[in-house]
Amino acid sequence: MIPSDISIIFRGKTTPRIALAELADELLNEIEGIGDVTQSRNEEFGWSIFARVESTSAVNAVVIAMGRLLSQQGIRADSVSVEVAGQRSSLSKLVP
Repeated sequence: MIPSDISIIFRGKTTPRIALAELADELLNEIEGIGDVTQSRNEEFGWSIFARVESTSAVNAVVIAMGRLLSQQGIRADSVSVEVAGQRSSLSKLVP
């Protein structure tokens, strides 16, 4: 695990085609060396995946990687919220 200080939380309501733990593992593989996935959980109204990184540039890389992975699962970016250091936005506003 890398030292980290910026938290990123992805929240969605649409169920991924694969298990949430598997999606979290895929994200971890994508961001190895720049971040860490600290938790994933199914919640009453959807799911959450929690990650931590050390730099703002790493935040961008993690958000783009997650957008790509969710797209592969058939989940639209506008159905996922992203919270970075307490600021929440739609994933669709953050990915190209």
